[in-house]
Amino acid sequence: MKQEENKTKNNCEKEENSLKIGNALKVIPLNEIILSVPTAILEKYLALHDMRALVKIFGDSEMMDTAESFFQNNLNVSQTAQALYMHRNTLMYRLNKIKKLTGLDIKNFDMALTFEILALIYKHKWSNNELKNK
Repeated sequence: MKQEENKTKNNCEKEENSLKIGNALKVIPLNEIILSVPTAILEKYLALHDMRALVKIFGDSEMMDTAESFFQNNLNVSQTAQALYMHRNTLMYRLNKIKKLTGLDIKNFDMALTFEILALIYKHKWSNNELKNK
Protein backbone atom coordinates (compact mmCIF):
# COMPACT_ATOMS: atom_id res chain seq x y z
CA MET A 1 0.00 0.00 0.00
CA LYS A 2 2.80 2.40 0.93
CA GLN A 3 4.59 1.56 -2.32
CA GLU A 4 1.47 2.44 -4.36
CA GLU A 5 1.18 5.79 -2.54
CA ASN A 6 4.83 6.57 -3.30
CA LYS A 7 4.33 5.58 -6.95
CA THR A 8 1.27 7.85 -7.25
CA LYS A 9 3.12 10.69 -5.53
CA ASN A 10 6.10 10.28 -7.86
CA ASN A 11 3.85 10.25 -10.93
CA CYS A 12 2.13 13.44 -9.77
CA GLU A 13 5.49 15.10 -9.17
CA LYS A 14 6.71 14.05 -12.63
CA GLU A 15 3.57 15.46 -14.28
CA GLU A 16 3.88 18.69 -12.32
CA ASN A 17 7.54 19.01 -13.25
CA SER A 18 6.82 18.31 -16.91
CA LEU A 19 4.52 21.36 -16.98
CA LYS A 20 7.22 23.61 -15.55
CA ILE A 21 9.70 25.60 -17.54
CA GLY A 22 12.28 26.78 -15.08
CA ASN A 23 10.20 27.93 -12.13
CA ALA A 24 7.20 29.08 -14.18
CA LEU A 25 4.23 26.88 -14.99
CA LYS A 26 3.37 26.72 -18.65
CA VAL A 27 -0.19 27.77 -19.41
CA ILE A 28 -2.11 25.54 -21.78
CA PRO A 29 -3.43 27.81 -24.56
CA LEU A 30 -7.18 27.31 -24.79
CA ASN A 31 -7.18 28.66 -28.34
CA GLU A 32 -4.90 25.85 -29.52
CA ILE A 33 -7.15 23.27 -27.90
CA ILE A 34 -10.23 24.74 -29.62
CA LEU A 35 -8.47 24.74 -33.00
CA SER A 36 -7.64 21.05 -32.62
CA VAL A 37 -11.29 20.02 -32.08
CA PRO A 38 -13.07 18.71 -35.20
CA THR A 39 -15.54 21.14 -36.79
CA ALA A 40 -18.50 18.78 -36.28
CA ILE A 41 -17.98 18.84 -32.52
CA LEU A 42 -17.62 22.64 -32.48
CA GLU A 43 -20.90 22.89 -34.41
CA LYS A 44 -22.56 20.69 -31.79
CA TYR A 45 -21.50 23.04 -28.98
CA LEU A 46 -22.59 26.11 -30.92
CA ALA A 47 -26.02 24.54 -31.47
CA LEU A 48 -26.53 24.34 -27.70
CA HIS A 49 -26.53 28.14 -27.37
CA ASP A 50 -28.43 31.08 -28.81
CA MET A 51 -25.73 32.29 -31.18
CA ARG A 52 -27.76 35.35 -32.23
CA ALA A 53 -27.58 36.68 -28.68
CA LEU A 54 -23.91 35.75 -28.34
CA VAL A 55 -23.04 37.42 -31.66
CA LYS A 56 -24.50 40.67 -30.29
CA ILE A 57 -21.98 40.49 -27.46
CA PHE A 58 -19.08 39.16 -29.56
CA GLY A 59 -19.61 41.98 -32.06
CA ASP A 60 -19.66 44.69 -29.39
CA SER A 61 -16.05 45.66 -28.74
CA GLU A 62 -16.92 47.47 -25.49
CA MET A 63 -18.68 44.40 -24.07
CA MET A 64 -15.90 42.06 -25.21
CA ASP A 65 -13.23 44.34 -23.72
CA THR A 66 -15.19 44.25 -20.48
CA ALA A 67 -15.49 40.44 -20.52
CA GLU A 68 -11.83 39.93 -21.45
CA SER A 69 -10.67 42.29 -18.72
CA PHE A 70 -12.92 40.48 -16.25
CA PHE A 71 -11.29 37.19 -17.21
CA GLN A 72 -7.78 38.67 -17.02
CA ASN A 73 -8.58 39.88 -13.51
CA ASN A 74 -9.65 36.40 -12.40
CA LEU A 75 -13.37 37.24 -12.28
CA ASN A 76 -12.67 39.88 -9.64
CA VAL A 77 -15.19 42.71 -9.97
CA SER A 78 -13.24 45.32 -7.98
CA GLN A 79 -9.95 44.72 -9.81
CA THR A 80 -11.68 44.75 -13.20
CA ALA A 81 -13.52 48.00 -12.48
CA GLN A 82 -10.25 49.56 -11.39
CA ALA A 83 -8.40 48.25 -14.47
CA LEU A 84 -11.10 49.62 -16.78
CA TYR A 85 -11.30 52.94 -14.89
CA MET A 86 -15.02 52.54 -14.37
CA HIS A 87 -17.38 52.48 -11.43
CA ARG A 88 -18.07 49.04 -10.01
CA ASN A 89 -21.81 49.49 -10.70
CA THR A 90 -21.11 50.18 -14.39
CA LEU A 91 -19.14 46.94 -14.58
CA MET A 92 -21.96 45.05 -12.83
CA TYR A 93 -24.45 46.54 -15.30
CA ARG A 94 -22.36 45.23 -18.22
CA LEU A 95 -21.89 41.78 -16.68
CA ASN A 96 -25.63 41.57 -16.02
CA LYS A 97 -26.32 42.66 -19.61
CA ILE A 98 -24.18 39.74 -20.84
CA LYS A 99 -26.17 37.43 -18.55
CA LYS A 100 -29.51 38.83 -19.72
CA LEU A 101 -28.66 38.51 -23.43
CA THR A 102 -26.83 35.17 -23.37
CA GLY A 103 -28.06 33.39 -20.26
CA LEU A 104 -24.42 33.01 -19.16
CA ASP A 105 -23.51 34.55 -15.81
CA ILE A 106 -19.79 35.06 -16.36
CA LYS A 107 -19.29 35.78 -12.65
CA ASN A 108 -19.56 31.98 -12.34
CA PHE A 109 -16.33 30.21 -13.39
CA ASP A 110 -18.01 27.44 -15.40
CA MET A 111 -20.18 29.90 -17.29
CA ALA A 112 -17.21 32.22 -17.83
CA LEU A 113 -15.28 29.31 -19.31
CA THR A 114 -18.25 28.41 -21.52
CA PHE A 115 -18.46 32.04 -22.70
CA GLU A 116 -14.71 32.11 -23.44
CA ILE A 117 -14.84 28.82 -25.36
CA LEU A 118 -17.85 30.00 -27.40
CA ALA A 119 -16.05 33.28 -28.13
CA LEU A 120 -12.99 31.39 -29.36
CA ILE A 121 -15.10 29.08 -31.52
CA TYR A 122 -16.94 32.11 -32.90
CA LYS A 123 -13.68 33.95 -33.68
CA HIS A 124 -12.27 30.86 -35.39
CA LYS A 125 -15.40 30.17 -37.40
CA TRP A 126 -16.06 33.82 -38.24
CA SER A 127 -12.53 34.19 -39.54
CA ASN A 128 -13.36 31.24 -41.83
CA ASN A 129 -16.72 32.87 -42.79
CA GLU A 130 -18.68 29.81 -41.68
CA LEU A 131 -21.14 31.55 -39.35
CA LYS A 132 -22.40 34.35 -41.56
CA ASN A 133 -25.56 32.48 -42.53
CA LYS A 134 -26.41 31.20 -39.05
